[in-house]
Amino acid sequence: MPTPTPSSTELKDLYERESSRLRQEFSSTKDGLHNLLRRTELVESVAVPLWEQLILPGKAASAGIALVALGDFGRRSIFPCSEVDLLFLHATAQTAGEFAGPIGQFSAAMHDLGLKLSTTTSTLAQWKQFDSDNVESFLALLDGRFLAGDHALFTELRDHLVPEA
Repeated sequence: MPTPTPSSTELKDLYERESSRLRQEFSSTKDGLHNLLRRTELVESVAVPLWEQLILPGKAASAGIALVALGDFGRRSIFPCSEVDLLFLHATAQTAGEFAGPIGQFSAAMHDLGLKLSTTTSTLAQWKQFDSDNVESFLALLDGRFLAGDHALFTELRDHLVPEA
């Protein structure tokens, strides 16, 4: 039996409670690396349930869309004021259109938690050709980390960007 997805109120309470606990812990331990890792885990602990609730409710994880952490989030080093960089990777333009509304709801829910988001929505085909005018986006993908959704889609992107030697 699947675990029920927490409500947005429960996630907000969790996020606020744990953020406060992390601030207090950092004030006493001064362990910055530990704090960055725990903060990243906290953001994941609210992002993934929201994904399951808003993006893929009742759908298979292989629905042609993946959630990818980029930047500080991809490196597991989110500072308290860091933006949460996310890529919504689509298999096709059709899935991009199909999920536009739920992605907007997801982004709004993350914002309501007090998180600053920087999001990119693109199809796998858009990453197949290197764009010299968009080098920063390609470099950001090097730190990309799978969070949820279609793992095979993420793997295809990863294998294309960083082929094995």
